[in-house]
Amino acid sequence: MKYLVRSILPLYILFLVTVALPEDNVEDTAAVMDEPVELKLDIKIADVVDENEPIGIDSTFKNDVGSLCCWSKVISERPYKLKIYHIWNYQGEEQSRDSVNVNASPKGFRAYTAHKILPEQTGDWTVYIIDTNYNVLGMSKFNIVDSQN
Repeated sequence: MKYLVRSILPLYILFLVTVALPEDNVEDTAAVMDEPVELKLDIKIADVVDENEPIGIDSTFKNDVGSLCCWSKVISERPYKLKIYHIWNYQGEEQSRDSVNVNASPKGFRAYTAHKILPEQTGDWTVYIIDTNYNVLGMSKFNIVDSQN
């Protein structure tokens, strides 16, 4: 009996492994999904976002605005999932970093983040949009001016 177990069991395991392996001519769909995809990005800075559309788009805002939104639309040639970050910078210093899970497609995927603007934070702002590999996908610059002027 031990002889049968020792000789047949390895053959049975080999059979199971061989059956479980994919055929050489079967395309690996995971590899196809990992292929690079070209992304197009549209970025707007706005007062608010209503029904996924930016309202009050501008590049100069008064310092009593309270908060602003960075709206982005990501378009790809085929469905593609990725995570992006909106990085809000004030005068070269990062103020916040917000992650957004994106399901890009030819129709585009719209998302936005909001950031509080303090009255004393007048000057130059930039919102960078990056991916998880720190590639800059796009950016938008805007300016906050004193509402007294």
